Amino acid sequence: MVENVFTKDVGDFMFKRMERSGTKAMHDPRYCELSRESDKIYAEIKSALPEELQQKLIELNDLHTGMLAIECEFDYRQGFSDAVKLIVQMLSL
Repeated sequence: MVENVFTKDVGDFMFKRMERSGTKAMHDPRYCELSRESDKIYAEIKSALPEELQQKLIELNDLHTGMLAIECEFDYRQGFSDAVKLIVQMLSL
């Protein structure tokens, strides 16, 4: 029970940090430029497709967004784990 509470607390902490980090990234000029270019290309492709394929394009985009969110979560967890291991190693010197 205590382990589940600790795991939940660590998960909550990590998700809050990831959210804050994502918000910072969205204000980065490089991110903003890539986002504008991506939105423009997406709109061009979508408008060139028949209506039934436009919906498929939206579904595909949603799937990719979900996949990216999962990848970001794994990357963040790995970075967090690596940092803890590094701190433990440094303390044991």
